[in-house]
Amino acid sequence: MQAQAIRSVCVYPLRMKGELVGFLGNDAVREERHWGPEILQFLQLMGDLLSIALEHRQVQKQREQAANRLARAEQQAHLGHWSYKLDSEEMFWSPEVFRIFELEPTSPPLTYDAYFNMIHPEDRQRTHTAFQAAKRDGGYLHLEHRVSLPPGESNTSSYGGSSSPARTTSRR
Repeated sequence: MQAQAIRSVCVYPLRMKGELVGFLGNDAVREERHWGPEILQFLQLMGDLLSIALEHRQVQKQREQAANRLARAEQQAHLGHWSYKLDSEEMFWSPEVFRIFELEPTSPPLTYDAYFNMIHPEDRQRTHTAFQAAKRDGGYLHLEHRVSLPPGESNTSSYGGSSSPARTTSRR
């Protein structure tokens, strides 16, 4: 410290999940300084906030890795997942569900009606009835239906999932 002309140092530990991962510190080079309670409290707060930010970043990275693994697995299995918010009728589709319906994953999310228009005409009423029953009863949804593709093509989809008062989720 003398070689760097540091006359006074105040250091606070940084912890992640209770483990020491580093330090946050201040130093004074012009004159020796007494680090009062306000400065110590501020450093402790800044250390705690930085620790929280580091933990948050680590969780965010783990979440991104898990999402990437899920996307790769869905693509390999040609299996997707979706959710439907009952109150707002907002639909979410994983990229693989878009591919199953032969749409670009960057397409805007579909509405309930647009989704049902892509179901093979002979399967629409049965699918609609099963979906409405699961929605009404908060029960399990299991069904198979064909997807209307370009002329002469069709694809069969199988669903398994559950319904709650606020959301329906499923795997395709």
